[in-house]
Amino acid sequence: MKREIQENLLCNLRCVSLEPNYWNLEKYDLDIEQIVKIVADANANAIRVGFFGHSGYAYYPSEIAPHVPGLKGRDFLAEFQQHCSDNGIELIVYANCSWDYHKYDVHPEWVVKIHGEKSMETEVPFVRMCLNSPYRDYSLSVHREMMERYKPNIFYIDTFKLNHFCDCKYCCRELEKSTGLKVPQKADWKDEHWCTYVDWRLKRELELAKIFTDNVKAVKPETVVIINRERFQNQISSTPEANYELAHTIADHIHGESAVRLQQDEFWHINQQCYYGQSMDVALWLWVEYVNGWWVHSACPPDEIKLKIVKTIANGGRPNIWSLPFAPSGDLSSVSAIKQAYGLIKDNPVVFDGTKTCADTAILTSTASRQFYVQGIEPFKYPYKPEDKDLLFQEEFDGLS
Repeated sequence: MKREIQENLLCNLRCVSLEPNYWNLEKYDLDIEQIVKIVADANANAIRVGFFGHSGYAYYPSEIAPHVPGLKGRDFLAEFQQHCSDNGIELIVYANCSWDYHKYDVHPEWVVKIHGEKSMETEVPFVRMCLNSPYRDYSLSVHREMMERYKPNIFYIDTFKLNHFCDCKYCCRELEKSTGLKVPQKADWKDEHWCTYVDWRLKRELELAKIFTDNVKAVKPETVVIINRERFQNQISSTPEANYELAHTIADHIHGESAVRLQQDEFWHINQQCYYGQSMDVALWLWVEYVNGWWVHSACPPDEIKLKIVKTIANGGRPNIWSLPFAPSGDLSSVSAIKQAYGLIKDNPVVFDGTKTCADTAILTSTASRQFYVQGIEPFKYPYKPEDKDLLFQEEFDGLS
């Protein structure tokens, strides 16, 4: 697949993501044909599905990774491929690369350690393994197996991060070999030791990204590789220069987590992420939350979902709906909002492709939507207060059209 075809595909994604963590396969069967038809009816043209999930389970008959309980010989990846093909949907194959509590039980020495202590994720019960450890080779072997067996057009790599302050023996070894230094205990931008460490970590992360990307393309060179870069929080975790290289030179695209509810960020965080993408000449692929909390089955209100999708589009981003909770108790009542918003994009491709930030059009935001976001209803946790509703904040409205 030539570069211009790749870029055209990525710029026109209307994607819905499915997280397998919602699926309790020991209690009920998953109707993949029905799922794909629901997504297709919502005017989506792509589905991102986790097949090597956050817990380290495989959702296909892997010969390397443990099978998720209740798989019973089914091959979800093959089933999704078939039904997506039948419905004209692009399947984006998701693969975790560092979260794995099963491998932690066997190799606790591979885990990320911060100041000598095991680092656990605080929001969800996952364990992050260090990519400088031998876990990297294990993860690469799983990715290679998926590529050789299914040869997907798009391969999405999640949980890609080299944690700053990790002082596991593998990070210490790599750092000392490259710089002769030890892992610093704190951030100090006036300290040459700290600055050298940050520079090493960013360069090492790019080296690792190339290893993971090359591993995919060695099987199928035209496969599009997307790497999740999370929230671009600060200069320690990522820089525009490093992400530009990831998006344009090493991989084919990057994904940003523009979540509002889930990470309790301000609503203008979506603008912020889109600006960041523009600085790298990327139509950034961004989260738009469907569920209203981490791993819950209830949906955000339809108007909120539509507003987040439109805000992403208006600022030149590309929405990725996260995540439809397909389960017996899952709330699919707001899928109609996706259908309406994605239908707008589908029917107006020229407008969609041409969107970019334009601060002068901020006044087009409706009074109704403004009032909706100043209500302060839990669990929204937006920063607005009722007494602020008549004020126009430049930092909120810059870029909202």
